Amino acid sequence: MVVGAGVAGLTAGWRLAQAGWQVSIFEQQNCIGGLLAGPTVAGVNCDLGAHRLHRAALRVAAVADVARTAPLEPRQRQGKIVLRGQQLNYPLSPLGLMRGLGLTDGLRFAADFVRAPRWQAHGRADTDVGFAQFVQRRAGLAAYTAFYEPYARKVWGLDPAELSQTCAKQRLSTAAPWRALTGSAQRHQFWVPRGGFAMFIEQLRSKCLGLGVSLHLATPVPAAALQGADAVLDSGHLQRHAPELLCDHKGLHLLWLQVDGPALADVDTWYCPELQFAFGRVTQVSHFCPPQPDQPRLLCVEIPQGSWGDSVQWAAHIAVLSAQLRQAGIVAASNHLRLRQQHFLPRVYPLHRRGWRATWQAAMAAAVADGKTLPIGRQGLWLHCNLDQAMHTAERAVAQVVAGQPAAAWAETAKQFLELQVRD
Repeated sequence: MVVGAGVAGLTAGWRLAQAGWQVSIFEQQNCIGGLLAGPTVAGVNCDLGAHRLHRAALRVAAVADVARTAPLEPRQRQGKIVLRGQQLNYPLSPLGLMRGLGLTDGLRFAADFVRAPRWQAHGRADTDVGFAQFVQRRAGLAAYTAFYEPYARKVWGLDPAELSQTCAKQRLSTAAPWRALTGSAQRHQFWVPRGGFAMFIEQLRSKCLGLGVSLHLATPVPAAALQGADAVLDSGHLQRHAPELLCDHKGLHLLWLQVDGPALADVDTWYCPELQFAFGRVTQVSHFCPPQPDQPRLLCVEIPQGSWGDSVQWAAHIAVLSAQLRQAGIVAASNHLRLRQQHFLPRVYPLHRRGWRATWQAAMAAAVADGKTLPIGRQGLWLHCNLDQAMHTAERAVAQVVAGQPAAAWAETAKQFLELQVRD
């Protein structure tokens, strides 16, 4: 049995059926896809945010197999970081940083980066120095103050000192520090399915159904099916197995704004870490979805839950957001903005406080205690990861089930996924 029909659950069902297992997938929602189940906004098929595949994703067998029937198209990255009133090219380059910040501030950033005691950032495996110390040791005080501190407060609504260093490792390279500034041609490309990520999910569904997988939508997991299953691959929330433990998340508000008037700059994504902006990321939908004739110009504005809560009616704040988008240089004063749709995703950013690994281990122990349940995917493993990494967790779990290894061994195997680094 597989719980959940998101990208991890569908991958698990497909791979189990390929190995000769009889598989049933149960999904509480009335549609498949999870975070890839994008809405239609003003007649345009959109993503929940902006999904993309990076070069490393092609090394995941499941992604490569799906790409044979849902071909991937390369897109040139055209991102900007909005910082101190400037728009810096992203990924960053040393020359771009100097041009954007000016010689004095650029040299100060570079000097802090060079002086940062990076060897202290690794520490012992059982020592969590926290988000703030880790970033300062890794990238320097200037980068921490300008980029990472406001970003952390915006996403999690907490003092960064309370957060685990894991939150920083997910965003900051621990293997090659100079990679943050040197860049390469590979980092300036990403891939999207030719038919959009809806086509990617449809291909996974077709592969499952073609192998006889039973797919049950809008159906909670029946107790009889749970008891009768030989193995359960669960992409549901890890906390369900240990309600007394706090495997918490922060959510994300998504707003789709129609932009009328002058054309926008040819940018796919604006990253806005500073606290003066409610949004953390803004994307042009046309750069990520399949081209459609006469489609309206849409921006997807991502506002981390942080301290906002989950019930804000953003229609009442459009004037404020419009002013902030103009201040950031994303839209012009002559552009008119209309809110076409808003959506709240409740579980996007895992809230990893210092010491969270002990909570994770206790929750995993509770999950595998029945001898047949293996948590998988972003929610099942309480991870912040890319979609290809979620698929990889499913493939690894299937391999373990097919090999006849006990469910208890999965709690040990899955520890390797705790060090995954988010690519953006």
